[in-house]
Amino acid sequence: DFKVPPRKESNLEFVLRKSDVFQDFASEWGQGNKATSEQFVVDDDTYRKFQTFVAKKQQNGDIKLEGVYNRALSVLRSNLKISGYDDSATRGLTSLQESIVKDVQNDFDKYGPFIKEDIAQAILARQFPDSVLIKRSLATDKQVQAALALVGDKGQYETILAQGSSI
Repeated sequence: DFKVPPRKESNLEFVLRKSDVFQDFASEWGQGNKATSEQFVVDDDTYRKFQTFVAKKQQNGDIKLEGVYNRALSVLRSNLKISGYDDSATRGLTSLQESIVKDVQNDFDKYGPFIKEDIAQAILARQFPDSVLIKRSLATDKQVQAALALVGDKGQYETILAQGSSI
């Protein structure tokens, strides 16, 4: 067997995907724009508009960027109240929550290329068939790229195919 772990999605990507923000943005973007080809790339201006779109949704309460931590924060808040630590501890917890949101927002920079591709996929999904999206995703799929590299390395390929071997 040849094992390649998939790319780990960031918490920001998880929250955005779970809350359908990519599709919502693609819908809004598509009202005044159109992807002209299958090779559509999200430029920096569109990415800034996406970040503004997400910030507005966060401010309106439509999404919670700290969403993956809400349960833990809620349990901690409840335990603090039960223990009688209301005021200062609650302020500290609010500060922690704000800090988490800022850290998650920093993921826009850290995971920018992946988020841009997610945006592009959502935009293209509104204009092109699934086969185009699948073909496009193959170019950036870590596992597909590793398989192609393996096939190109005759020695390693033959070693894996040999009976009883594994990598």
